[in-house]
Amino acid sequence: MASIFEAFDSTMKEAFAGVKVLLWGIPFAYAVNSHSALGNIVGIIAAFLLFGFMVTLAHGVITKKPTVVPGINFIDFCVNGGMGLVAVLPYLVLTWIIIYFTNMFIMIPDHPIYTDTARIVCYLLAFSFPVTALAIFIRRRNMLEAFNLKKFNLGYGEVFLSYSYLFVKLAIVSFLVGGFLVYIFYLFIGFQNPFWHYLMCSLGVFYVIISGNYIAQISDEVYTFPEKEEEKKREDEKIAKLIDEQK
Repeated sequence: MASIFEAFDSTMKEAFAGVKVLLWGIPFAYAVNSHSALGNIVGIIAAFLLFGFMVTLAHGVITKKPTVVPGINFIDFCVNGGMGLVAVLPYLVLTWIIIYFTNMFIMIPDHPIYTDTARIVCYLLAFSFPVTALAIFIRRRNMLEAFNLKKFNLGYGEVFLSYSYLFVKLAIVSFLVGGFLVYIFYLFIGFQNPFWHYLMCSLGVFYVIISGNYIAQISDEVYTFPEKEEEKKREDEKIAKLIDEQK
C-alpha cells in the first residue's frame, strides 16, 4: 500500500527540497497578500506551474529517476501541466457537478454531523475521478490513456481508498503538528500577518508535492503488474506469430 511516510522520506530527504518548497510559497503568498488583479494573475500562473511541477515529480517517481524533486525547468512544467490539465479537466467538471448536487440534495435534518459525514464521503468519491485520471496519465504522460475506461475502472477503487487515507492522515498530522503554531500565531501575531500567509502557502505546496509522490506510488501499485502482464502477452503473441510463419 502507498505510504505517506515513504512519500515524505523520498521527497524531503533530497538536498534543497525544503528550499524549493519555500521558494514555491513566495508567489502564492504574494497573491494572497497583494489583493490585486496582478496578484490573482501571479497566483493562477504559479498554480499552473506547480501542477506541472507535481506531474514532473510524479513521473520521475514512476520512472525511478535518481532525483525525485525536479529543478527549475519552466518549459517542462508548462508542457506537463498543460497535458495533465487536458487529461483531468473532464473529470474535474464531473467532480464539480457531483459536489454541486451533493450540496443540493444531501441534507439530513437535525443531524448536521451525519450530513457533513455523508457529504465528505461524496466529496472523496468525486475527487477520486481526477486523481485516478492523473494516476494513469503520469505513467507515460499520454493524455489519451487518461480516458481508457478499462484502466480507469481498474484503479478507481484503489485510488479512492488510498487517497482518502492520505486525506485523513494529512488532516491528523496538520492538527497535531500545526495546532501549536496556530495557537501561537493566534495569541501573539494574528492570522492577518503576511508571514502567516507565507507559512500556510508553503505548507500547501508541501502537501501538493507529497500528494504527487503518493499518487505515483498508487499508480505503480495498481498498474505496474497489469502492464507487465499485457506486455508479456504481446511478446508471446509475436513469438507465436513468428513460429506460425516459419511453419
